[in-house]
Amino acid sequence: MSVERTVRNETKAVALKLSDLKNGEYLLYKLKVWGPQGMFSIVDEKSRIILKQTDYFSPEHVYTRKWPKDPEDIPAEKDIIYTLMVSFRKAAKYSYDVELYRPDRLLPVTLKSIDFESTNARDSDYNTLRVLLT
Repeated sequence: MSVERTVRNETKAVALKLSDLKNGEYLLYKLKVWGPQGMFSIVDEKSRIILKQTDYFSPEHVYTRKWPKDPEDIPAEKDIIYTLMVSFRKAAKYSYDVELYRPDRLLPVTLKSIDFESTNARDSDYNTLRVLLT
């Protein structure tokens, strides 16, 4: 069986100004897991890990990661692809959201809002977000 996706919003790429990131703009990655244990990671093409299931214990099975956490978190590369990878070995469903927070706006901009669901423990899936730094 293949993975079923429910896509509410899917931005393929986002351009962010370095000056805005240094002044409080950030992306918030959120992943909710249905099942006893999620097996997932969000990494860039240099294998830098943004978020993985072992980062911390979440009794609600909701994992979040603010990016950048601080200015030192901003890579030197100006074109970065972040990839979410999920496995259905111990989870039946994942909800993935990426929101852009800007200090001058009250509400975030939703860049991604996708559910991944499967009943086959051998299934896996992925999704990418390209971040362009200007």
